[in-house]
Amino acid sequence: LTFPWKNYPLCWDVKGWGNTNTCFTLGWDPIAIKETVDQAAAYLGIGRVHNFLEATNQIMEQHGVTMTRLPQGTTDEASRFAKRLKRQMELFGKYIAKQQTDCPSLRRNINHWLADNCFGDD
Repeated sequence: LTFPWKNYPLCWDVKGWGNTNTCFTLGWDPIAIKETVDQAAAYLGIGRVHNFLEATNQIMEQHGVTMTRLPQGTTDEASRFAKRLKRQMELFGKYIAKQQTDCPSLRRNINHWLADNCFGDD
């Protein structure tokens, strides 16, 4: 089973992203659209995401959407790790907490980074 990418120019390249305005046509929330692109940078790298970010900003302007970013987070530096580790444990099980200490040191660093950065705010 393969995904028919050619039928979905939105996923294909920046030109398709910019020309179709598919997300708005489908009624997606502008904040969700922007968050999707913004968070892709952490996984794909800003080099791959930059053009999509620019195209998204242009589409927002074309639709008259201003993206004043209001704080949406519910954590701060002091509570972030604990709340995100809790969320990670809800998703993957309590053994995840042991992975913070019961593994090689390099792996501990990676596990800490994942819990601290990749599981959103509660």
